[in-house]
Formats: sequence, C-alpha cells, structure tokens
Amino acid sequence: MSKQKKSPFPGSIYVRNNKLYLKIRGKRLSTGLEDTPAGRKTANELLETYYRQDHNMAVLRPSKKLVYEVYQEFLDTHCLKLQHKTVVGYTTAFRAIVRSNFALNLDNISQAVRNFCATTSVNRTSQNNYLRHFSKFLTFCASRTYLPETDICKEYSHKVPPKMVQIFKDDEIEALVKYFEQRTPDPDPEFALLIQFAVETGWRIGEILTLKWTNVTDEAVHRISKDKRSLQAFPMTKNLASILAKCTRSGEKVFRWQDTSRSSLLRRLNAAMDELGIEKKNRAWHTFRKTARKRWMDMRLPMEYVKRLMGHSDIRVTEKHYTVVYTSEMREMLDQKSHQEGGKQ
Repeated sequence: MSKQKKSPFPGSIYVRNNKLYLKIRGKRLSTGLEDTPAGRKTANELLETYYRQDHNMAVLRPSKKLVYEVYQEFLDTHCLKLQHKTVVGYTTAFRAIVRSNFALNLDNISQAVRNFCATTSVNRTSQNNYLRHFSKFLTFCASRTYLPETDICKEYSHKVPPKMVQIFKDDEIEALVKYFEQRTPDPDPEFALLIQFAVETGWRIGEILTLKWTNVTDEAVHRISKDKRSLQAFPMTKNLASILAKCTRSGEKVFRWQDTSRSSLLRRLNAAMDELGIEKKNRAWHTFRKTARKRWMDMRLPMEYVKRLMGHSDIRVTEKHYTVVYTSEMREMLDQKSHQEGGKQ
C-alpha cells in the first residue's frame, strides 16, 4: 500500500515497496531513493527543484559555505552603501542569533533562530527587531540561492502593540530655538537653525549633517536616499528658504557638524531640555522627524505626498505611522469629549 508524504511544495511524495516516488502535475516519477529520513530529505529537494524549474525560478545550488563566510559576503555586497547604523543593527542581530560558524543550510538556520528565541533575555520588541534584521540576511541568502525562502523569523516574532508616537509641541520647539539663539554667554544660532531645519523637513539627523550646498537649488533641497543610490528632492518652502538664508556659507556643507557628532549634539539638546524644564520622554533627534510627519498629517496632505516628503520607499510604512499617530490623537479627543459631556451633567 502506498503512503503519501507531506511536502512544503506543490506535488506529493509516495512510498511503494519502500521506494520514494514523486507525483507532479499528474505525472509519477521514480526517485530510486529508499524510504529513509535521508531519502525523504533528498526527495523534498528534488520536488523543490522541479517546482522551481516549472516556475522559471532559480534552482537552489547545494552550498558548502559556512555561515560566517556568507555573512561577510552580505556585508561586502548588500551592505556596501547602507548607513553605518543600519549595518550595526544587522551585525548585532546576526551575532545574537548565530553562535557558531555552522554549515549554511535551512536546518541549522532554523535551529539557531529557535535557540535564540528560547534563551534570549531581551524583551519582545528587541527580539522582534533582531529577527527582522536577521531576515534581511536570510533574504540575501535566498537571492543567492544558498537557502530556500523561509518565514522562520516571522514565525517566531511576537505580536507587540505599537508604541504611542512622541513629538515635540510647538511651544517646546519655540522655547528650544529661542534658548540657543539667546543663550548667554554662548549663543549658538546655528544650532537653533538645525532644529528648525529638522522640524521643517523631517529629515534624519544624518541626512541633515551631510547636506551640501551643491544639493540646494531654488526649487528644492536634495538629500541622499537611505540606500545612497539617488537624490530625493524636498520642495523649497518659504520657511525652508528663510532657514537656509540664515545659514553661513563657510564651507561645502550647510551645517558645520560632522555626521559623527550625533551623540554630542544629542547631549547638547538634552541639556537644553533639562534647563528649560522640558520633559525628556525618550525624545531625541528622530522625534523632530515624527513631529514633521504629524504636522503634514494634520494638514491632511495626501498620503502619497507624506510618503514622498518622508522619503519612504513603501507607502505601507507611511500608513503604519499614520495609524499609530491618529490612535493617540483619537484617544485624546475621546477623553476630551467625555470630559465635556461629564461637565454638562
């Protein structure tokens, strides 16, 4: 009696007289393999190969590579033009999940992910971040046909409610700008302009610090895209033109600080918030980007416009932020409405 074996690919594996057969699109094919664990594994690989050939997909080539070797290849090719912060995120995740230099195959990768999830001490949000970063490496491996495509990282991710979005309020921004413009005995009007530029454009701090005057025109300011492969135009608004008109053209860059100055700039911002009595609330330079996004949403700009202003490659990312922002805003409006209704009773 033949016995059907389950396969992750369309088609079936059958056993007859202790031999394995494939059934694909009504055709029966003999593998010549014995019904053993090793035979079934090879039969599954054959089934995948036929499936890929039938769909004009790349056929997986058996890899004898070690995982550290392939990760170095990932760094040297895929990560070559990415931001340093992004690459650090990939490497941190890789080191947390991959504990030894094992042979690169799906079984070993799956075991590494399971071991990480079973033993890690990080919280669920951090665990999800590690898995999300590690999945980029797995996607790279699949593109090179070193591994089949896998959802192992999604399978072990936790459902974590999104955090409420923190922004800077208008009066806080005004106070910070005024503080740096009029600070005694050491005013720093350029730092005030840096804050205003961040709020007006919603750019990441790294994008602002690397902006050159050659990328500023009468119509737009052009930032280098996140993947370093293109320039993205941001419209030259009246506010932005006014900010740039106050910047000193003393060098090729718009702002004097180097990209490596982020930590010192954040310390200076934190010190100003402390002195002004502005609560920190985990807010940092990236919060100015979220503040700009919230302003554009309040203007009811079309989502496609917000996507372009933010420099998002996928509108789903923009919509995700939109949902989180307005969940917080709706809660505040409902609380305010309930308070008003309660006062009338």
